[in-house]
Amino acid sequence: MKMLLLFTILFPILMGACLPLRKFENGKDKRRNIYVILSVFMTSIFVLLNIMMNQNTSVQVIELLENMTISFKIDQLSVLFLIIIAFLWPLTTFYAFEYMEHEGNENKFFTFFTMTYGVVIGLACSANLITFYLKVTVVSVIRAAP
Repeated sequence: MKMLLLFTILFPILMGACLPLRKFENGKDKRRNIYVILSVFMTSIFVLLNIMMNQNTSVQVIELLENMTISFKIDQLSVLFLIIIAFLWPLTTFYAFEYMEHEGNENKFFTFFTMTYGVVIGLACSANLITFYLKVTVVSVIRAAP
C-alpha cells in the first residue's frame, strides 16, 4: 500500500509528460480535454484511496545521508490538504478549459497543469523539509518553463 502513495504522486506527472506525445491540436480539441479530465479525476480517486487506506504511513524514496531522506507521509495535516486538493483540482480543470479556449499553447498549459497536480500532492505529503524544498523547486521550474 505504500507504493500507492508514490504512484499517486507520479501518475499525473507521467500523464502530463505523455500529453505532448499525443499530438493534440491547439484550440478546441475534445480528445485532449477528455485525456486531461480522466488524468485529473483518476488522480483524485487515487488521492482519496490513499487517504482511506494509508493514514499515518510513510514512504522513504531515497536516503541522501544518514538523517537526510526524500520521503513522503500521510498524516492528519496532509489529509486536510489532500482533500482540498482532490476536490478543487478537478473544478479548476473545467474552469481552465474555458479560460484557455482563446489562448495559445493550450497543450503546453495542460501538460504543465497536469504535472503540477502530482507535484502539489507531493508537497502536501512531504515528510521533511528536504522533500518539501525539492518539490517547491520543481514547482518553480514548471512555472518558469517557456
